Amino acid sequence: MLDSSILVEYIKQNKTELLDWLAKNDAYELCINSTVLSESTFHWIALYGEKAPRTIQLGRIPAVLISRPPAEFLSQFTVLPSDDRIVPLYLDLMQQYNGIGRPAVTQRRAYHRYRQAASDSGCSQFRR
Repeated sequence: MLDSSILVEYIKQNKTELLDWLAKNDAYELCINSTVLSESTFHWIALYGEKAPRTIQLGRIPAVLISRPPAEFLSQFTVLPSDDRIVPLYLDLMQQYNGIGRPAVTQRRAYHRYRQAASDSGCSQFRR
């Protein structure tokens, strides 16, 4: 699963190599969650609206989304479902691996357990 920082840096055309490489490599599925989707769109609007979204005048955000639609960029990612099954897995892993100092590892392991649970339930998005 991709972190929003990877998408944001790509949108800003900084550090694009990793996402370019992942997109070309069939061994990886480009997955994001709804938070990454939201944060990436926020930065898209800031970049192409030339202001932070909160400071864009009312009604200007739709104009930015129409003039520079992010759909083509965002549609290359699989948005993973999110539900409350991740909470106990995440908390268990934080306890097990002292997650305070290792949030990325903890989240990754929680995601893999969640992915396995979703795969076991027949969810087709988890094919790799």
